[in-house]
Amino acid sequence: MKKQFSFTRAALSASGCAKSKFLSLTFRNMRPVPLRGSPPGFDPRAIPQSVWRATGQSLLLCGVAVWLGIGQGPWADAQAQLTASIRGTVAEGYCWIGVSTLPAWTYRLEFSTNLNAWNTLVANIPGTGGEYQVLDPDPIAGRVMRFYRAVQFYGTTPGEPAGNPEPGAWAWVSPGGFSMGSGSNSAGGESDEKPATAVTLTKGMWMSRHEVTQQEYQAAGRLPAGYVYRLPTEAEWEYACRAGSTAAYCFGDDPTGSELGFYAWYWDNSGSTNAPSGFAYYIDGAYYVTHPVGTRQMNRWGLSDMHGSVWEWCHDWYGTYPGGSVTDPQGATNGIARVIRGANWNGGTALCRSANRSAGFPESASSGIGFRVVLAP
Repeated sequence: MKKQFSFTRAALSASGCAKSKFLSLTFRNMRPVPLRGSPPGFDPRAIPQSVWRATGQSLLLCGVAVWLGIGQGPWADAQAQLTASIRGTVAEGYCWIGVSTLPAWTYRLEFSTNLNAWNTLVANIPGTGGEYQVLDPDPIAGRVMRFYRAVQFYGTTPGEPAGNPEPGAWAWVSPGGFSMGSGSNSAGGESDEKPATAVTLTKGMWMSRHEVTQQEYQAAGRLPAGYVYRLPTEAEWEYACRAGSTAAYCFGDDPTGSELGFYAWYWDNSGSTNAPSGFAYYIDGAYYVTHPVGTRQMNRWGLSDMHGSVWEWCHDWYGTYPGGSVTDPQGATNGIARVIRGANWNGGTALCRSANRSAGFPESASSGIGFRVVLAP
């Protein structure tokens, strides 16, 4: 099937200002026309034509609430497209964007400060029929206005090969390169994260969007023909966790720990004074437990729970990094413990860093250790 795509309509109300301003636009021959309430000095006709494209466009301006119409597009059901929307709100100094999704579609949320260059917040949001909320991790205070748009694709995202059996469960991770571990001047970097090693991964993969649950584990074995499950290598895991970031976490450095809780279940937010029905650790007046998967913010490649939740097994034996440059590394050839990554619900901020690594004996079992899998042909 030929890939179809569109830009979703926006009905938005994000505002970092004391008073919101409202603008309503429609399309007439792909040219925006202001209808009412245009903010002083804002001329939508000055927006570059390249922004609108041939299939329509939706934009959210953080600081200005905007309606935008839908242009013509190659959709089998044009009315279905009109149900898609993005909305925004400001809370605790951050902008949150809600993306309404449709089944069988995939979404990419982007932002821009000039309507020419666009940056990705989340590249691979699966269509479930519900709304997915995305946090822009840059605080509103002191930054310039941002425009947001949700790009909608029929089926999988561009660049993803055919064969994804369930886009809502599997996120495509494209091949690429990154610096694995911590550099000599990295804040908080531990000795086993050094030397930083330049890694090239020549093959893409589908990675499960979250750790495997008990229900999924019991149903394992139902695979499309020609595919295998396997654990990610340590290099694949860190590459997917970072999702293009070179900072301490997938979203930035976060030296105060003010944002980590949006992305991770860890020590600061996984405890409760209410006793759960199942097993829990009772520590200093609080009950600490695991939490449902997929309830924290995704990274920009559509993967959740890479920070915190539970430690995740990797394929590699635990060993030292080689340094230099390597291609498709498989880790140490032997050892007594396997690599675990990501920290868990009772770990602190330092353990949740993308570069942090630990190890566990293969026969060990714990409520703080789990795994996610790679689906490979």
